[in-house]
Amino acid sequence: MKTKDLNKNSSSYVNNNGSFKQLSETEFFINSACVLTTNQIISIGKSYILIESFNGNDIEVSNVQLTEVLYNEELVALYVDTEMSQRMFLVDLDDDNNNCNSKWILLDIKSFFYELREMQKKRGCNAKS
Repeated sequence: MKTKDLNKNSSSYVNNNGSFKQLSETEFFINSACVLTTNQIISIGKSYILIESFNGNDIEVSNVQLTEVLYNEELVALYVDTEMSQRMFLVDLDDDNNNCNSKWILLDIKSFFYELREMQKKRGCNAKS
């Protein structure tokens, strides 16, 4: 069910534990370690970086565009367009520990570079930003 179909009389929806909130017709707050964006907000139509891990060794980085967000009390389905197809990724809203047990992470470009700088700091690299 599309988010806009759930709340025709309201532009805002919040799930029971506050980990998901519809902010507008196209913007959503998702408190999940799988979604690393500025202020944990995603927007339909915006481009993101998708990092996926396959079999624990191979990593694929893709540029994607968020096209649709569907939700219920327990899950949020994020639909993204890649160069080749449309894909769907699930966010578990019932995860009280806010862990990302998925093999993917969705980032905006600002958060992507922030995470890279943090990794460099942890490794002791003194790369200039």
